[in-house]
Amino acid sequence: MEIVPIKKGNREAKVLLIGEALGSEELSQKKPFVGWSGQELDNMLFKVGIIPNDCFFTNVLHEMAPLDDKRKPSIDLLFSGKDKKTTNSEKVKEGVKYIWSVIEDMQPHLVIAMGNAALWALTGEWGITKWRGSIIEAKGTKVIPVFNPAAVLHNKPWRFVMEQDLRRCKTESEFPEIRYPKFIHHIRPNFDQVMDFFRTHRGKTITPDVETWSGYIDCIGFGISNIEAMCVPLKSFGKPQGYWSEDEEVQITVAIRDFLMNSDCVFANGVFDCQHLARQWGFLPIVYGDTQVAQHTCFPGISSDTKLSGKSLAFVSSMHCEYYCFWKDESKVNVWNEDTENQQWGYNCKDCCFTFESYHSLMQSIDAMGLREQYQLLIDLHPILLEMILRGIKVDEKQVNKLNVELMKALNERSRFFEEVLGHRFNPRSNKQVTALLNDDFGIKEVYQKGKKARTADDDALEVMRWRQPLAAPIIDAIRESRSIFKFRNEYVGARRDPDRRMRCTLDPAKVETFRLGSRKTAFGTGVNMQTISSGYEDEELDSSLLGPILESMKND
Repeated sequence: MEIVPIKKGNREAKVLLIGEALGSEELSQKKPFVGWSGQELDNMLFKVGIIPNDCFFTNVLHEMAPLDDKRKPSIDLLFSGKDKKTTNSEKVKEGVKYIWSVIEDMQPHLVIAMGNAALWALTGEWGITKWRGSIIEAKGTKVIPVFNPAAVLHNKPWRFVMEQDLRRCKTESEFPEIRYPKFIHHIRPNFDQVMDFFRTHRGKTITPDVETWSGYIDCIGFGISNIEAMCVPLKSFGKPQGYWSEDEEVQITVAIRDFLMNSDCVFANGVFDCQHLARQWGFLPIVYGDTQVAQHTCFPGISSDTKLSGKSLAFVSSMHCEYYCFWKDESKVNVWNEDTENQQWGYNCKDCCFTFESYHSLMQSIDAMGLREQYQLLIDLHPILLEMILRGIKVDEKQVNKLNVELMKALNERSRFFEEVLGHRFNPRSNKQVTALLNDDFGIKEVYQKGKKARTADDDALEVMRWRQPLAAPIIDAIRESRSIFKFRNEYVGARRDPDRRMRCTLDPAKVETFRLGSRKTAFGTGVNMQTISSGYEDEELDSSLLGPILESMKND
């Protein structure tokens, strides 16, 4: 199948930009990037110093993408599989062949892949939000993926992120090679090397990073610059007793404590690492700095963006490190052997080095913005919050058990109601059963999941269907009540306590855009978000006297 390529620009250019598919304006003019998204792209390119007329533009798909259930073009529909890396579209395949023929002919210094389809066409990867900003080698060609400019039009805060990625593109377009940092990663150290490392760098600014396995520290890394770090393993393939002898591990653990307690420790997520250090080794280092807190101080809106994972180390590194390529998937290993072990320890060292470089860049931003005092206030909260996290809250188990019985009674009452009214057993938490009842049996018009063709019966959908058919209100109300009771019982009353039977949660100073504290489960999966505990009886006929003493004990302890 031959395609008629839609393209524009200078064929002698050193920058090639690849989009995903055509919009209506592009289809009309037979040129890529001439509509609203193209104008937005031109504006961003000019802003960072890339002249659009000095570039060459084309797409993966040289026609409009198929329409989704909301009648909007979506090239994602042409890809399948869990990882979206498979396509049966001959037009997409021909578009990929055309792209590589252009690359072969142009020999550009840089190819900018805009969007998931372009990322996949050039690298075989999928997931633009994690890969964006990365410097990737693909068949000898330097590729940097960025957002599709159409996505920026619909997510205005992303414009700042894309402009930062395009600044990297501007720098990288000046030369064809990838200038990799000369990382010095010390893995598989011997005992003397570890102890000498601690003696040499004690008292300096370091970036510790803990890696865990099944809730225990698997290895711990220490960064001393943006290119050098040491990983100290504890577990090792083929050594059931561990990486070290018992005597060596004791000495190294004591040395780690001394090293961390007498150095300026900068973490990527100190609240997480310190919970593990406290539980496994019984001490808390002083948090001198934290990249998550620094990122949140400078850019609270972006750091709170869950789609971007805006305060994760990967995102922070993509914005603040001179060289960046997404590496976080390197920690996902299914089979343990010496090779994957080396990969895991190298990954740990990368975490430390990227944390080190990100921290120093963020400190410059904080000083330039005049936010040092605000940042330091959040850092100074760490010892207070960690003490609260470790102390936990006493739970009145007798009252919890009574409340659990009351909740079970309420659930059973609603189950009997469903059987009496419907004539059969019914699971109100099953999306399939609820949609079958309301849409098929009762004939209420369907509500679909956002951007998908699957019917949904979530809380918002139930509210819509209740409005569409008021006669179904008793059933819909019972479904919502049953779900509410089950969720309260499962998430709060049944929340996992620690072995000492106390309830704990992680308190995070860099979680919410409004700068209130974030609350969630601990690093070990116990506890619950204690800031959003529902009273549980606004719409339920529950005995509030059972819940009151529990909440009161939490306040008083």
